[in-house]
Amino acid sequence: MISATWLGQGGYLFAINGKKLCVDPYLSDSVSKSDGFSRLIPIPIEPRDLQADLLLCTHHHQDHLDPETVLALDREKIGGFYGPDSCVERFSRIGIENSIPFNRGSSCYLGGAE
Repeated sequence: MISATWLGQGGYLFAINGKKLCVDPYLSDSVSKSDGFSRLIPIPIEPRDLQADLLLCTHHHQDHLDPETVLALDREKIGGFYGPDSCVERFSRIGIENSIPFNRGSSCYLGGAE
């Protein structure tokens, strides 16, 4: 069983056979503060409440890897932080150590899916 929940902007939370994959969680309004572009929808979940077995950021733009969101996460509720090398570097700069490179051609297994 697979379900998807839109988190706004480019963000989704996928449930895959009891496991959760979060992609590009932008759960703040930091882009509005820095560039004047408002969110398309209200923030659907507080970052501290987000639970995911795997959090994947597709690239390092602020609305895909948002430092404000990442720093507000309860890291005990996140199984791992994944992203291309640019995201791994940004994760490290904001204090997320041991993130996992996920570049072109990479794959992983979650909930019986690849």
